[in-house]
Amino acid sequence: MYRAVIYTIFVGLVCLDSLVEYGVEARRNGRKRNRNPGAGDVLSASGGDVVKVRPTPRRPQIPLKAEVQPPHSRGVPGCTFGADFYNLEDEWHPNLGEPFGEMVCVVCECRPEVTDGILSGKISCRNIKCPDITCPNDEDPVIKDGFCCKTCPSEDIDKEKPIQTNGSSESHRTYPDDTASTEGTDDTLQGEAFVSILSGRLTSANTRAVSRGSFLLMNNNLHFTMHVSRLSTPLEVVFTGVLNTTLHVHTVRDVDSDTICGEWRNVPQIVSRDLRNRNIFVTLTTRSHEHGEVRGRLIPHRALSTESFSVLLTPKRRNGPINGSLGKGGLVMLSSSKNGNTLNFAALLDGLVESERTEDVNLVIEITRRNDVLKRIEVTVAVEAIDVVDVLESIPSTIKKAITKGQLKMRVTVQEQGDLGMLVGSITPLRTCNSIHAVLSGSQALERSKTTGASGSAVFTLDDDGTINYMVRLTGLQTEVSAITIEMPSKNRRKIVADIFGNYRDGLAQGKWLRPKLRDVQMFLHGELYVNVATGAFTTSELRGRIVQLPYQGHIRRHAKMPIQMSGSLMDPAQETGAAGHAWLLLDEECSLNYEIAVVGLNSLTEDDIGTDSPPTTPHFYAEIGEIESGESRVRLVLNAFRGNSARGTLTDVNPGLLESMDRGQAFIQISTKNHREGEIRGQIILPNTCHGASNGNNLVPVNDPMPAINVDDDPNSCFFEGRYHAPMSTWSPDYDRNCTTCTCKKTVTICDPVICPELSCDNPVTAPGECCPSCPKPGWQPKLFKTRLSVIGLS
Repeated sequence: MYRAVIYTIFVGLVCLDSLVEYGVEARRNGRKRNRNPGAGDVLSASGGDVVKVRPTPRRPQIPLKAEVQPPHSRGVPGCTFGADFYNLEDEWHPNLGEPFGEMVCVVCECRPEVTDGILSGKISCRNIKCPDITCPNDEDPVIKDGFCCKTCPSEDIDKEKPIQTNGSSESHRTYPDDTASTEGTDDTLQGEAFVSILSGRLTSANTRAVSRGSFLLMNNNLHFTMHVSRLSTPLEVVFTGVLNTTLHVHTVRDVDSDTICGEWRNVPQIVSRDLRNRNIFVTLTTRSHEHGEVRGRLIPHRALSTESFSVLLTPKRRNGPINGSLGKGGLVMLSSSKNGNTLNFAALLDGLVESERTEDVNLVIEITRRNDVLKRIEVTVAVEAIDVVDVLESIPSTIKKAITKGQLKMRVTVQEQGDLGMLVGSITPLRTCNSIHAVLSGSQALERSKTTGASGSAVFTLDDDGTINYMVRLTGLQTEVSAITIEMPSKNRRKIVADIFGNYRDGLAQGKWLRPKLRDVQMFLHGELYVNVATGAFTTSELRGRIVQLPYQGHIRRHAKMPIQMSGSLMDPAQETGAAGHAWLLLDEECSLNYEIAVVGLNSLTEDDIGTDSPPTTPHFYAEIGEIESGESRVRLVLNAFRGNSARGTLTDVNPGLLESMDRGQAFIQISTKNHREGEIRGQIILPNTCHGASNGNNLVPVNDPMPAINVDDDPNSCFFEGRYHAPMSTWSPDYDRNCTTCTCKKTVTICDPVICPELSCDNPVTAPGECCPSCPKPGWQPKLFKTRLSVIGLS
């Protein structure tokens, strides 16, 4: 018996060693087992190039459930053990399958390892050593199922079992005192905010370039906006650790812009911890400095949670002397009080953040307009401080207006040193790569919820001169629009800050809000303003939506325009609901479908959920993509589940037939709920593409440029009829006659024709409910009352 046990353990250890070696080699060689159906394997060629093999897509099962792309195929550092992926520092019991099963006396760990400056994972397994125990009351120790060591029968052993993780759970968070965390608040974005001032101080480059980085860590993704000055041709954004270990590299696409947008997806937990401990750095490489021209440390700061205006400070003279106390640049974060009479600011200077000062520094901070000094303060920065924090009180209206318009500058000097190394920068509204939008729905309307099936979508951009550009699209309204306003949150005492109805035509309001106040910009950037729509039927409010931000998401944000609207009025038949939503869709170079969806008014979603990612109490709703065939709607794809009121993801294996339907405008995206299984809100997809255009009709054809979906309203050949737009060559039944009239859109012209009924040979034709033309009854048919038949069905 003992020999059999020893032999079993020996065979198990041999198999374990083989699997561990397999996992390590898989990570070293870059050979990845892709668990995403239909996606080609990615193999490392001998020359180090990556060769992508795209197989012929097989016929999908309908409906097709979207799968999450495996982490190891996205370049996330970690360990692969068999078919399972583990994040860095995860622990687990190896499972060798039948006949051995889970080896409860062995614990494996994915340990961080740096090879050639690249962070990766290495599997390390160890045996569990069991302690000698003595049980009370002369109890005999026992080994319980699923455990390795003996325990006393009366002992609570749940705490003894090793925790098995695979990266899904997040470790307990501890925040420094100045961390800008919005979790548990009503802010539009939930997450942790960080900032960085990048200069040549931490690099060997002789440069006067300066950059400011804004970062938001949310749902294990790091979204960032970089504002650069005096930096020529940026190539890459490189994230590194304290030992200069490369953690992530982002390639800059628009090298001619002074703003860089990016997203680091699936940030490992070990990196998140280092980020909170201020041990992560960011570097910008350029053509002239391939190893980095400017570099800075990511740090949290309280001012980030309320920042609405910012200043990027640079030396006044390009070739002048550098002041050691000021450094080569800096940034200032500003926010306004609720009444707009005070201005809070916090400054981070290159000479203070990374220096080892031994004495206090006296600074002079001035707000100027041309050569006039409008405000001047003197502050002392203590030895241990890395920032300058103060409040400007009793701001006159002239300064407030000039700040909003971007007409003022801020300059920083060292007291008694004049303009030696002076830092200067313009005060502008905060730059962000995030999308600013609003979903307008009846569920958020004033006075009471409205279930008319109408909806609206609004998108905004904010210029450096304080101008707010807006586009508001409305769908499904049954009466004329009487007002479109931007308002403060209060429902009882309405405060209108802008009237944008004057630019409304045929379902679209498009224009510029030219003179927002200082307080308005503050509220606009922090989710404290709403768009309200009043109509003839509801003179106070039929649609309403909160203006919030969506974090930058790669492909989607680079090409985003007006999203695809989703409303109950676009269902067939129309749904009377207060819910609404919109979606951004884009096909990338590999014909993968990228999507991001925002909804309101579904199930338990309330106004407080809008702009957050907190899950609702009953998340029984799903996003679906389908196509219309012979007048019937067929769902083809079920997308990823929602987090709160939003969903995002990528589909890598879209059926060519569905791609063709998107190209022809015969596809739709809809949200199905527990109470509306066939869909509660829907939007039409028009996504011009050539992905389905192979000669054999099966293979996907990669494209050179990403292709965003366009709203049917934006198609120049669409038709506007009965209050909404219809795609070119589409056919529908008009509201005034759902049964006996058919309309067609032909190059902006709507043509409606009556249905022509065939002649019948019988003497007693009948017309079925919902049909236009009569038909001959079947032999033996006897007329029955429709109401009686329904009552019988309901009682059965």
